[in-house]
Amino acid sequence: MTKLVLGIENNAIKDGSDICQVTSSPAQDKTQAWTLSAEGEITLKSDPSFVIGFKESWFGNREGAHLHLQKKNGGHQNQKFTVVLPVFKKSEAVKVEQKGVFPEGWFFVKSQAHGLVLTVLETGVIAAEVEATKLDTSNYARQLWKFDNGFLVNKASEMVLDIRGGSIASGATICQYTKKTEDAENQKWGLTVEGSIHPESNKGLALTVKEDETVRSSLYLAERKTCDNKGQCWNFVLPVFKKKQVTTTVKQSFKTAAYPSGWFFIRSHVKGSTTESPYVLTATEKSIELTLLDRENWQSQLWSYSNGQLINYATDLMIDVNCKSFFYYSFLILAN
Repeated sequence: MTKLVLGIENNAIKDGSDICQVTSSPAQDKTQAWTLSAEGEITLKSDPSFVIGFKESWFGNREGAHLHLQKKNGGHQNQKFTVVLPVFKKSEAVKVEQKGVFPEGWFFVKSQAHGLVLTVLETGVIAAEVEATKLDTSNYARQLWKFDNGFLVNKASEMVLDIRGGSIASGATICQYTKKTEDAENQKWGLTVEGSIHPESNKGLALTVKEDETVRSSLYLAERKTCDNKGQCWNFVLPVFKKKQVTTTVKQSFKTAAYPSGWFFIRSHVKGSTTESPYVLTATEKSIELTLLDRENWQSQLWSYSNGQLINYATDLMIDVNCKSFFYYSFLILAN
């Protein structure tokens, strides 16, 4: 705001003088006092024949054009003005309070004091106590929580963090309870940017542990202190689940045929061997051959099974392999 007034350059009251801002001076009232006519003309009070206007040209009739003192020309639009009063809206200062944000999914709620985590002591019991204890790697489901529309839900019990008895006051203890559908002020929680967990309806209270307890601490509400109070500040740790290794034992069973008792022929299924004219194992002097069944001299083609050995009827010898090690195409022989 300049606090200057509308005046005439060099105080020269003549047609064409520039209009400018000048310092207010009672001695120069003749060139600084103005009136507004009914037609919208800004008239020099000391000489109503002069008005403020701008030149009628492309350069004079545009934004930023200079104003001049002109002889009054009745009805000329370049000498008429409309006075517009400003409308100032009342400024409203809105205080925006920053809030903390709980992580998504399941997390551990870990105290900044000694690293203890929120734990449900008896997951299957309604109103079971909730304390801060050390992380239990073998039974950590009761220490995992999830934020759901203001509620802190326990993974193991599916119940929520609750202020016992509904008394939202300093000294109240904490338990788990079934989720309420109404009047749930003692089950809804908020978070500050410093990591303080408080009842949603009372930001002056905070979830607190005893700072001198390093192994296990009771959990209660207390008057909220400064942000450097570790007993009222919490971190949120996301669990890292290792992929479970599963060892699968596949039991294989093999079905084996049983040799018949007594004496029998051993028939081959090679091409040309039929039910009427089968090829069978036949013992010669000391070797084994595949020959057609001899319905008259069949003794060398008859076998029996005893203690894992195949014994020939005619020779009373058993089948053996003609080498010290087994491999494909090894010759079969008869041996004692």
